[in-house]
Amino acid sequence: MKAKARKSKLFISPQSIITLAAVLSALGVIIGVIIKVYNIYRKLDTNEKAIVEVKEEQTVVCYALFSILDGLKQQGCNGQVTEAHDRLQKHINLRAHE
Repeated sequence: MKAKARKSKLFISPQSIITLAAVLSALGVIIGVIIKVYNIYRKLDTNEKAIVEVKEEQTVVCYALFSILDGLKQQGCNGQVTEAHDRLQKHINLRAHE
């Protein structure tokens, strides 16, 4: 005897389409949230590096300004030069101890 080949019918119900759409939507939302969090983290890391660079640059500018004020003070300039020199020296000393 020959065995009869069975034909299987593929039936997709509307409920299975709705379930698949819900699962795909949920996966899309989860992946979107993960990507957003990663981008925020990456942006924060970039900002921290930029802040470090700006602080280093400000330190160099601050020491250069102090040297200029010191030179002017040594040449006998008084008034605001002396006041700015003293305030900048105090600021540099306070920052050095932090």
